[in-house]
Amino acid sequence: MEQGTDWSKKKAKTYTDEELDAQARNSLHMKPDEPFTGKWANMTPAERSAEALHECFVALEKGIDL
Repeated sequence: MEQGTDWSKKKAKTYTDEELDAQARNSLHMKPDEPFTGKWANMTPAERSAEALHECFVALEKGIDL
């Protein structure tokens, strides 16, 4: 029987602030150099990335195309 992945031995990928902001912009369908405004401007890159991804999943569940 084949053994599964030992996740305790896997090293987590760390992302730069630029990569996190790029992920957030992609999730929000923003242009690569478009500045974050409103609630997004006051978030850290990690918060923006996580919140943008969350909003995409919520919209997907509701059948809304962002």
